[in-house]
Amino acid sequence: MTDTKFSTLYVIGDSFSVPPKPEDTTLTWPQQVARGLKEQLGHDVVLENLSIMGCAQDYAWDVLQQLLEYRIKEDDHIIIALTHPSRFWYLDRLPELTNANIIDLDNFVTKDEAKAIELYIRHIQRPRLDLIHINNRMGYLAYQILKKKLNRPIIIKCFGQDVDQADEWSEINWAKGILMDDVQQWEFEDLDADRDAKFWYGLDGRYNHMCLSNHKILADKLVHSLLTDTTPDLTEGFVKGLIKHNALKDDDFVTKELDVATVQSNLEHRDRYKPILPWAKRRNIFTGQVDK
Repeated sequence: MTDTKFSTLYVIGDSFSVPPKPEDTTLTWPQQVARGLKEQLGHDVVLENLSIMGCAQDYAWDVLQQLLEYRIKEDDHIIIALTHPSRFWYLDRLPELTNANIIDLDNFVTKDEAKAIELYIRHIQRPRLDLIHINNRMGYLAYQILKKKLNRPIIIKCFGQDVDQADEWSEINWAKGILMDDVQQWEFEDLDADRDAKFWYGLDGRYNHMCLSNHKILADKLVHSLLTDTTPDLTEGFVKGLIKHNALKDDDFVTKELDVATVQSNLEHRDRYKPILPWAKRRNIFTGQVDK
């Protein structure tokens, strides 16, 4: 009996890489990368997308550590959608609750937990500490890749962030550019600073914060980079100005480029929407004063 050759594509990250709902058959960029690798390599490529909404880097590295210890093989590939370094895995049971800007954070935690999170943000979390943590994470990853002789993982910055030792690790393939700054924001025809809030009312109707046309472009770039071990460039080649001011009323555009179910939900709730400040801002955590 002949074994069927296959490899696995592991994708780890936050909302920039999270898979669609189980009932949604849309092929987003991770699925397209797996399909592209299969076509080029001539054997099955299994996608394991372990991304979750809102996760922090520490959660992602916990997942990654388990994969590196028990599952990832020499022929496998890894893509990491690197979330913002200030996110923190506050509570073990809620790995998706990591961002002080979550609007209803206090609805999911006890008063004591909310107070603990508040005190951490005020007195402990700081950019320098974030940088120390990310450098340690990258050092661990580089060592494991070298030790186990694995393919270089691609790391995509979802948000702008400082990784001052990035050039130290040749074992890691850093994408050039940032998904938010170089792809996501340029999809709008109107480049107003508050375009996301004004357009989406807090509920982004795109898959992974990108129109589907750009999913295909991103996937093609990543397939090429994984197969040639070259740096993917996120600073050019993407479609800009896709989202016009009346885009949500254009059924053809919505069907072609967006998450139809999310857009419908967005439009249904728009009349009842009332702007609410994020939990941390309502608590004035960053100023040290608390609204009563």
